[in-house]
Amino acid sequence: MPKRARSGDQLTGGTGDVNPQWLNVRSAAVISTTFSTTTVPTPINKFPEGSGRVVIMEILKVFFLPGILATTTTNNNFQMYLTTKNFASTTPTNGFGDGSVIAGFWYSTGLGAQGSNDFQEPFVVDLTDGSGHGMLVATDNLYLGQIQSAAGEPFAAGTTTCKILYRFKKVSLQEYIGIVQSQQS
Repeated sequence: MPKRARSGDQLTGGTGDVNPQWLNVRSAAVISTTFSTTTVPTPINKFPEGSGRVVIMEILKVFFLPGILATTTTNNNFQMYLTTKNFASTTPTNGFGDGSVIAGFWYSTGLGAQGSNDFQEPFVVDLTDGSGHGMLVATDNLYLGQIQSAAGEPFAAGTTTCKILYRFKKVSLQEYIGIVQSQQS
């Protein structure tokens, strides 16, 4: 008689990894009008399993902590992107129009008194589908990119941070190859 799958296997992809973990991505890149990218290796095990399955990341949530404060009252904006492809100095087109953009954060100041446009950190992007399944990532690296709209440094320079809540998931080799191709296109 075949063994029935445990209900937890459906949610964890057979790894039994029910406890999410944190991956911290920090960027000390100069915040300027040129898109800058910081590279961080993913904690994915690069050894294939004997079962023909591959362990990859399942990202559940992304926490953007820009650590910025507008220092001017004119209209300016600051953007951060977490991606699976290195955009180098080119800002991703149309935000999420590219399959390699995992999450994005946009902060705009408006006209008025300084500090009137502040927000509470962190800015959270939930990537789950409502049933606890997150976004699958199979690339070797993740990239944190950032840019601002004005050369006058309207935002306080400093370290920006992105915290990623993830767990591991097993997928078939065919699914793994498809995910890698779609995330590096």
